[in-house]
Amino acid sequence: MRRLVLTALLIAVPLATLAGSAAMYAGLPGGVFKSVLKYEDAKQGVRIAPFALMRRPVTNAEFLAFVTANPQWRRDQVASVLAEPRYLSHWESATSLGPRALPQQPVTQVSWFAASAYCESLDARLPTWSEWEYAAAADETRRDARRDPAWRERILTWYSTPSNKPLQRAGLQMPNAYGIQDLHGLVWEWTEDYSSLLVSADNRDQGRPGQDTVLWGWRALGGRSRKLCGDDARGDALVAGRARHHRQPWIPMREEPAMKPVSLLLTALLAATMTAIASPATTALPKDSVYQLPVRLTDQSGKTWAWSARRGRPQIVAMFYTSCQYICPLIVDSGKAVERTLTPGERANMGILLVSMDPARDTPDALTAVVKKRGLDTRQWTLASPAPSQVRDVANVLGVRFRKLEDGEFNHTSALILLDADGRVVARTEQVGSKADPEFLQEVRRVSHEGPGAVRPQGR
Repeated sequence: MRRLVLTALLIAVPLATLAGSAAMYAGLPGGVFKSVLKYEDAKQGVRIAPFALMRRPVTNAEFLAFVTANPQWRRDQVASVLAEPRYLSHWESATSLGPRALPQQPVTQVSWFAASAYCESLDARLPTWSEWEYAAAADETRRDARRDPAWRERILTWYSTPSNKPLQRAGLQMPNAYGIQDLHGLVWEWTEDYSSLLVSADNRDQGRPGQDTVLWGWRALGGRSRKLCGDDARGDALVAGRARHHRQPWIPMREEPAMKPVSLLLTALLAATMTAIASPATTALPKDSVYQLPVRLTDQSGKTWAWSARRGRPQIVAMFYTSCQYICPLIVDSGKAVERTLTPGERANMGILLVSMDPARDTPDALTAVVKKRGLDTRQWTLASPAPSQVRDVANVLGVRFRKLEDGEFNHTSALILLDADGRVVARTEQVGSKADPEFLQEVRRVSHEGPGAVRPQGR
């Protein structure tokens, strides 16, 4: 199985901000780039702003320093909702590397959440798919070598070869034309927007019951040609994963410096995150509770509160955006269909939370307009927006995939997710419309009678 690397952390920045960081980061000029993906809204190519990318993958030694400084990301302390059991399992212990994880090897078996947290600790972020693909199109002398048969063959040979030998240390390959090493032939990387890659170009296709939502969505986008490079295979690996998982079992990383305003914002958000995770209220939560993710939401009344404040009452949660004309109204219909079938007592003990994926436009006034238009009872219904930097976090912890289009609209999967009173995922349904999913409804009724701390059989 080929290794996924806890990927490159990049930041789209004016290259002038790289002063003092040139040894660690390579600046890329950006421009219009023809992706291997055939997005209907970007037929002429995607526009990529100038950014900087770490010159080589993040190493075990560097990630060890991170978990030492931030112990909530140690494998023996991390919340299970943010990392699966294989997280850093090849390390000798939670705080030492050992013979299977040498200091200068790329760090692997890291979840998307951990990769993002590492990036934030350096005022950086993961690269987008387009940024990674743009950087990875280069060979040692050309910025775009994808039309060269010899280069394509070299890349595809690596993708088709099983990996059964120890990883070489990071930074041994010849730098590409941008000065970046190890983008091919060593590890696979997370991208910031990996969860947008399975989303079809047609919103009518989202949430079809019974469809293979992972590879179906990726194939619906389609590679321009397998002859271009190995991006198709890498895309398969990314869409098959979930943010806490390592389905292609290892994920490394790379980073990039940020614009000053972004740097300051990320630093402030990181401090808030660390405080929240370390607080007694958070540590008392089950480790598989989505409330382990420290997110603040602003609701239709303009009040801002911690997501974990929903603890104590089961919740039906979905993601939407107010200007959506097709899928999101059906998501509301689904919530209303469930609500109608509940007894007054069951309704009183069940909240319905719609979280926006478009906080820039979904202000309290915009959310209130939906409440009024759809006649939503605010004793049960809450519509809220997270900070723009936390939208992808919420989506990934809920298993919702989305992609923002060039015109500002979104393609997204649709799902209702049922949380128990402690924020653990109990059930989900992708059946949307005016008729409630019977199996989902059965779980809603059961959970509505449970209180915080209810114990359920393993796997539920």
